[in-house]
Amino acid sequence: MVPLHLQLEASTLRKVLKRLHYPLEVILVCVRWYAAYPLSLRNLEEMMAERGVMVDHATVHCREE
Repeated sequence: MVPLHLQLEASTLRKVLKRLHYPLEVILVCVRWYAAYPLSLRNLEEMMAERGVMVDHATVHCREE
């Protein structure tokens, strides 16, 4: 039997992942690049567009908060 706190974490994570507008891999790449390198949000927007992912820098900014 799975402990209750693990069940709650799994269900909460599932709800969060359902609401994502982009695949988790895309989000993780953006976060990694933004944290690791001195990039602006517009830089991230351009880099993702080069990879075929259309995202507006304002959308990325909203997710920072």
